[in-house]
Amino acid sequence: MKKIILFAGRDDEREFIDKYSKEFNLEVTLMKKDLNEDTVDLAKGFDGVVVITSACVNKNVLHKLKEYGINYISSRSIGYNSIDVEEAKKLGMKVSNSIYSPFSVSEYVVMYSIMLLRNFPKICEKMEKRNYSLKGIIGKELWTQKIGVIGTGRIGTSVIKSLSGMGAKILAYDLYPKEELKGIVEYVSFDELLKNSDIITIHLPLNEQNYHIINENTINKMKDGVIIINTARGELIDTTSLIKGLENGKIGGLALDVLEGENGIFYKDISNSDKRFENLEKLNKFENVIITPHSSFYTYEAVKDMVYSALKNMRCFIDGKDAPNDLTK
Repeated sequence: MKKIILFAGRDDEREFIDKYSKEFNLEVTLMKKDLNEDTVDLAKGFDGVVVITSACVNKNVLHKLKEYGINYISSRSIGYNSIDVEEAKKLGMKVSNSIYSPFSVSEYVVMYSIMLLRNFPKICEKMEKRNYSLKGIIGKELWTQKIGVIGTGRIGTSVIKSLSGMGAKILAYDLYPKEELKGIVEYVSFDELLKNSDIITIHLPLNEQNYHIINENTINKMKDGVIIINTARGELIDTTSLIKGLENGKIGGLALDVLEGENGIFYKDISNSDKRFENLEKLNKFENVIITPHSSFYTYEAVKDMVYSALKNMRCFIDGKDAPNDLTK
């Protein structure tokens, strides 16, 4: 039986690890620590590693894994920007990502949209102060909004179908328009989407081309009072530009489930820590901002899918078969 080490394992994954390790005939060791240069030695003696998006699988880590005879890396996440896939290819290693229920994230986007349109953060703040007046909390209805979706992959498509069912008009930008979305969405240029959308939600992978795709220049092209939602990757948006847009009123609402530089913050309890995270603290001071700790994916269904997908890919790699989510083909 092949031995696999699963890094950054959580207790909520144990049920599915036990189930699918038996199904795929793998001996899986759950490790609480994440994979990085400081922990890579823990992989010695294993046949493959399973990681998540918070890992740091850079060139040095890859060379160490190769030295230990490990040729298979399977991620439980959709995003794989934390893995140097090109270096892995050069070393003859196999890398995969995972797929999971897109509804986990698309439902979050719908929730974010309604919460910001209906001034829910401000309502909660007033309620905490026992202020039950209606002053300053009048909202807007979702069906009246023009929503711009940047990226129409599995999650972007799910977002479009969910929001269109509520009567909203949808604009979309993607290099590869989807035939199945014809009649539901209007594909437009990137600049046209920025200019005409009341709400903009981002569903792109993080790569060199998309880094800071939302910045001061692109924010200035948006409607005054625009709502921006990001459940993809923090580095898709320049945080400094976001703060500036909130300060000058250009941005009317902001919901972030991901944050630039979130490693070391999200997925950790830092309630007793003296560490300061300047941008996070600045953002939290705005009454029209919602920040959640990279949890939009976090449903029972999605966690099950992630573990299943990662272990299935690993089994295929070991058996010399085509893995469903092979990134190194």
